[in-house]
Amino acid sequence: MSLDSTARAAGAQAHVVADATLTRTDVERLIGTSMAGNREPLHFTDCDFEGADLSRLDLRGAEFHRCTIVETSFFGAALSHTRWVRCRGRQADFASADLVDAAFQSSDLNNTSWRRAKLASASFHSCKLTG
Repeated sequence: MSLDSTARAAGAQAHVVADATLTRTDVERLIGTSMAGNREPLHFTDCDFEGADLSRLDLRGAEFHRCTIVETSFFGAALSHTRWVRCRGRQADFASADLVDAAFQSSDLNNTSWRRAKLASASFHSCKLTG
């Protein structure tokens, strides 16, 4: 697992995690580290969350690039302003999640659950949403 801080626009820092298989415990630790500072956004690249229970976690502003979220539960999670690029998410559960202003691009989201999710201003570009 690779964990770095990289410069972002306007001087903000991001916690970057790359090439890692992550569990709920790992993500909770990363959120805690982020919250200890100035609420730095999390940035996941090429990470595997397959089957993880990430329900009700606060991941607002996080970015997911080329991540595997197959059968991952985001039930009731705070996911507003998140970015999802080229993710694989077959049967992921976004039920009751807050996805306001989230952006999904070129992602496979077939057979996902969106029941009672908040999707105001969410965008989906070149995504697979069958099932």
